[in-house]
Amino acid sequence: MARDHQRYGDGARVAIPRPVLHHPGRRVRIHRFIARGVMGTMRLGNNSMIKVIEGKMYLDGIPASVVLERISPPACILFTRKLRQNCESFKNVVAGTLHDAEIHYSAKTNYSKEVLEIVHQSGLMVQVVSPRELRKVLEAGFPPGSIMVDGLYRQQGFLERAASLHVASIVTPWVDELQRLDRIARETGNQVGKMQVGLRFMTPSPQGRIGINATDRAAMDRLVETLTRCDHLQVSMVACHPGSQVHDPDTHGRTCSYLLDAMDCLEARGIQCRGATINLGGGFPEPEIATREWLTRVMGEISRVLMERHEKGTRAPTCFEPGRYIVSDAGAIMSRIQRLFHDRQGNRWALLDVGMDVISRFSNSHHRYFSVEHAGEPHGTPLSFQGRVPTAQDVLRKGAHFSKAAIAGEHVLILNCGAYSWTFSRRFSFEFPQRIIIDGDAMRAGETPDK
Repeated sequence: MARDHQRYGDGARVAIPRPVLHHPGRRVRIHRFIARGVMGTMRLGNNSMIKVIEGKMYLDGIPASVVLERISPPACILFTRKLRQNCESFKNVVAGTLHDAEIHYSAKTNYSKEVLEIVHQSGLMVQVVSPRELRKVLEAGFPPGSIMVDGLYRQQGFLERAASLHVASIVTPWVDELQRLDRIARETGNQVGKMQVGLRFMTPSPQGRIGINATDRAAMDRLVETLTRCDHLQVSMVACHPGSQVHDPDTHGRTCSYLLDAMDCLEARGIQCRGATINLGGGFPEPEIATREWLTRVMGEISRVLMERHEKGTRAPTCFEPGRYIVSDAGAIMSRIQRLFHDRQGNRWALLDVGMDVISRFSNSHHRYFSVEHAGEPHGTPLSFQGRVPTAQDVLRKGAHFSKAAIAGEHVLILNCGAYSWTFSRRFSFEFPQRIIIDGDAMRAGETPDK
């Protein structure tokens, strides 16, 4: 077996086996990368998977230099240990505060095969908004009873397929769609009772526009009138998405109170929904921001509201739809600097071999840029990054703190790319980067991206 050698802090010359790039379906060979006498270890981007040991970058248990010997950048990297950690962390915080809570991973965030399989193995349920996501989660092993169908635009065939599978619930933000769902429920002949539907209400913030307006009397009148005519539907969920990357830990508590008001309004008008699940959506930032303490405060505020407003207290069923929190910092992109240049103002730029066709600007993720070759050196020199798409709009980052010593041909590791970069981006005409799976000190090829 081929070996690399590297000297560590104590002067010992340690043999490091090279990993083998594996393909799905083949037995994975585990190689150990041991650093003896290591001093001065640090994390990058507060991510436990990215470490610098004696000035050298490690990707989980593998030296970045070894990874680069086995791949051809650009490449999307999934750290499966981090993905599992995030799933367990969210589950543990919720279970420690709330009872009878469901966690539906938002598949639109990243529906790659490896991500969905680990999320399923971790015991999470799933939320889908498109036919492709529904197909992918079924292939990953999610039973229909763990699938929530949501979204704004759903074609007839998609809803019929979901109804025939008897998914856990179909959530709608449109009152007139309830009659459509009622017809589908009648025609599919649901043998296990009424179709379970969720009502998505408009966020109470001034920017709210999608969903049912619970503070509009006329809108609530139309909702009640429609529901009374739908004999094949059962309201099993009330939902509200508080926003994207919510930083205020009290927001979800206010959203919970708002949904309880909506339930009271419906109950007062004869619509039975008191036992419905309170779906408080997602909006959870990356774990770097949404720390365990922050999440605990969020869940504590929700518990307080439920204790005050609901006769069952913390036994009230709740539901969450985390996506970014689960997968964002479990993904990274390995890129190469194609050239360095200056603009008219003298600002230094680097052209990368990825762009907004891979790293979606719409994802609004907190991307971090680190030099692979100079990982242990100060990152304090401004460097802007131009993407590969031939347009001045493809600016990945302006004035990022980077290594002054970086030159063309060296590599950039971009962190927090697991959310939306693999699903929300536009492919342009370039080939999508290969996907690499790193699990501890094992490395293999990931799923081939969809065309």
